[in-house]
Amino acid sequence: MEQPIMRKRGVYGVIVAVLVVGVTTLACLLYVDRMQFGNRLQGAYQKQLFDLIGNVQNLETALSKVTVTASPEQAALLFGEIWRQAGGASDRINALPITHVAISETSKFLTQVSDFSFSLLKLQNSGEKLTDEEWKNIEALKKNAAYLGQQLYTVQDDMEEGKANWSHIRYEGARILGQAQTNLIDSKFTDIDKQMQQHPTLIYDGPYSENVLSIEPKVINQPEITAEQAKQKIEEFLGREKIQEISGGSESANGRVPTYPFNVVLKGRDKNNPVDIDISKNGGHVVYMLDSREISEAKIENKKAIDIGLQFLSDRGFKNMIPSFSQKADGILVVNYVHAVESKGGTVVVYPDQIKVKIALDNGDIVGVEAEKYLVAHNERKIPEAKLNVDEARSKASNKIKITNSRLAIIPLLSKREVFCYEFVGKKGDSTFIVYINAENGKEENILQILDTPEGQLAM
Repeated sequence: MEQPIMRKRGVYGVIVAVLVVGVTTLACLLYVDRMQFGNRLQGAYQKQLFDLIGNVQNLETALSKVTVTASPEQAALLFGEIWRQAGGASDRINALPITHVAISETSKFLTQVSDFSFSLLKLQNSGEKLTDEEWKNIEALKKNAAYLGQQLYTVQDDMEEGKANWSHIRYEGARILGQAQTNLIDSKFTDIDKQMQQHPTLIYDGPYSENVLSIEPKVINQPEITAEQAKQKIEEFLGREKIQEISGGSESANGRVPTYPFNVVLKGRDKNNPVDIDISKNGGHVVYMLDSREISEAKIENKKAIDIGLQFLSDRGFKNMIPSFSQKADGILVVNYVHAVESKGGTVVVYPDQIKVKIALDNGDIVGVEAEKYLVAHNERKIPEAKLNVDEARSKASNKIKITNSRLAIIPLLSKREVFCYEFVGKKGDSTFIVYINAENGKEENILQILDTPEGQLAM
C-alpha cells in the first residue's frame, strides 16, 4: 500500500510543480504585457507633451513678433499663426491624462487666445487699426504664454527624471478623480491653472468672449442633484450596459457651470483608458465628455458621422438641433450643432445654444461632447416678429454678393446681447460669405467668410 501512496504523492507533486510554473509564467507574461502597454502609453503622452511645448513656444514667439511689426500684412500672418498654435495647444493639453478641473483655466486661456487672435486677424484684413487696449492685451497674453511654457518644461523635466509617469497617472486617474494631490503632475497643472486665471478680459465677438461668458448660466436655475444622482445620469448618457466602473464625483468643480467630475471605465476597456465626464450639479446635464481612445483608420463618411451625432443628441434629450460647421482632424469629425426653433417667419437658428460633438470616423463612436455654451445660454426664447421681410433685408446686403440661401438666426454679440437677424449665404467669385442683417432695423451686424480647408469649412 505504501508504494501507490508514494506514487500518488509524486504525481500530485508534479501537478503542483506544473501549476506553479504555469501560474508564474502567466504572471510574467501579464507583467511584460502590462509593461509594454505602459511604455507605449508613456511614449504617446510624452509626444503629446513635447508637441504641446512646441505649440506654446511658437505661440509666445508669434505674440512677441506681432508687438514689433509695422506691417499690417505681417501682423495678419502672425495673428493667423497665433490662432493656429493656440488651437493646437488647446487640443493637445486636453488629450493629456489630467483631470478636467486641473486644466480648465489653462484650456480656456488657450481657446480665448485662439479666438481673440482670429478676431484681430479679421480686423487686420478689413484695414482697421488695433486699439491701445488690444495691444496691451497682447502684451499680457505674451507674458502668460511665456509662463505657461516655462512651467511645461518643469513637467517635462519631472517626467525625464522619473518623478512621474504618464501611464501611472492615467491609472491613478481611473481610480481617484478630482484629487490633484494624488499625483505630482495634476498638482503642477493646478498651480499653473491658478496663474492662468490672471489673463486679461478679452473684448471681441466670438464663441468664447468673456462678455458672452459673463451671462449667468441659465442652467443654474435648475434644481441641484447629488453625486449619486449624477452617476445615474452618466449611466443614462453612456448606456448602463457599456459601463464597468464609475469613480470620482466626491469633490465638485466650481467652474462656469458647477459640476461633478467622474472617470468611467467601459467594459472591455483597460482601466488606464477611462472616459472623462463632468455632470452639472444643477439639472444633471453632461457638460463635458472626452474619450481619448486610439482612433484607427476612417471608415465612415462625414455625412453619416453628422447624422450619428444628431441622433445621439436627440436620444439624450437635445431636441431640435441642426448641424452648423464641422472640421476633421486625426480621424475625428468635430461638429457644432445649434438649436433651431420654429416661428411665424420660419425656422430660426439659435447660435448661442450650441453643442460640440466629436465623432470617431473608424466606427461612429461619440468620443467627445462639450455642452457648456448650450447650458449657459439655452432658454425658451420669445422669437420676435421680423419688421423687415426677406427681400427688404436682402437689399441691405452688398449687391456684390450673389445670395444663394437665406434663413432667420439669433446671433451673439458684445456685452450679453443677442440679435435677431436674417442670415444670407452668398458667393463673390470663388469665395463664400455669410451676411447677417438685423431683422428689426436692417443693420448689417456681421459678415463671415467661409474657407474650405482639407479639415472642413472654417468661418472667418
